[in-house]
Amino acid sequence: MRISIVTDEISNDVDTAFELGRDWGIEYFELRGMNGTRVPDISDAEIGYLLDRKEGYGAKIAALSPGLFKIPLNQDLIRLHMEERLPKSFRLAERLETKLILVFGIVRPRENEETEGYPAQVVDILSEAAGKAAEAGIILLLENEHICWADTGARTARIVREVGSDHLWVNWDPCNAYTAGEEKPFPKGYEGIRDLVKHLHIKDVRKRDGGF
Repeated sequence: MRISIVTDEISNDVDTAFELGRDWGIEYFELRGMNGTRVPDISDAEIGYLLDRKEGYGAKIAALSPGLFKIPLNQDLIRLHMEERLPKSFRLAERLETKLILVFGIVRPRENEETEGYPAQVVDILSEAAGKAAEAGIILLLENEHICWADTGARTARIVREVGSDHLWVNWDPCNAYTAGEEKPFPKGYEGIRDLVKHLHIKDVRKRDGGF
């Protein structure tokens, strides 16, 4: 097991994030953004600085989180992510020497919040993305997120199994599953997804009156 931390949960400055993380004994880092910009949209100069600081601190990148497919089911946006953002993320992952990229399961319209199923297009989109990942030698990790069709562990597992690709697995976030209405993500929710998990987010969440 490799313990990592999201860099911008420490600081938007990767130098500070690497320095503190390494002081805490952490070698691996998940990269979501730097200087307030989400990857892969950082500049060439920022990539150069990132590579320099990564080498300087002996840090390793566990995964990238570019926010792929955390968008509505809109064909123009889907094509933009599929044809531009996904390949750009692959190229950055190669430069940072990681094979893991987090993706999301398409933002669900609010009027469909109580729907048990999910549109066939969600599976089609993730299947196409997984095919491109296979060509690039990348593994995609579907993160469950309460605003997306892949929200609870159970529904995320169903989507991944329906795609049926060795290049699409799960980034399981039990707190996101709890926020999505899964009352006992562990151990009950975990039982249905455990064989699909390749990456895991650990944080805390508290339910209060009126929300989280």
